Amino acid sequence: MHTNRRAAAFFIAACLLLFLALEACAAPWPTDYAGMRTKAIHFAGRLVCLVDSASAYVILIFIAIGGVKYLMADDPSEAMMARKMVFDGVVGGFLVLLFVAVAEAVEVPMYC
Repeated sequence: MHTNRRAAAFFIAACLLLFLALEACAAPWPTDYAGMRTKAIHFAGRLVCLVDSASAYVILIFIAIGGVKYLMADDPSEAMMARKMVFDGVVGGFLVLLFVAVAEAVEVPMYC
């Protein structure tokens, strides 16, 4: 019985791969990628805009929570973790600024 299940699974997988190969061969391949490139650039612009607008709040929350945890820490390890959280917020802010600057340098259109 166990061998029949394995054979049935193999048969189904082979049929699906054959169907996928036939479907890929039947569809005409695009010769011009300009439309897809434009869509990708616009998607990247929207993504940069989203990251730029939402990152300030996330960074502020990281710094505020890390600062409160640092002030309330009783143990040196807790204080170290809180300092790391504040440091991660600051470094994340610089990385977001760098990400937006690179996007503007390569002229990605941002639709905010």
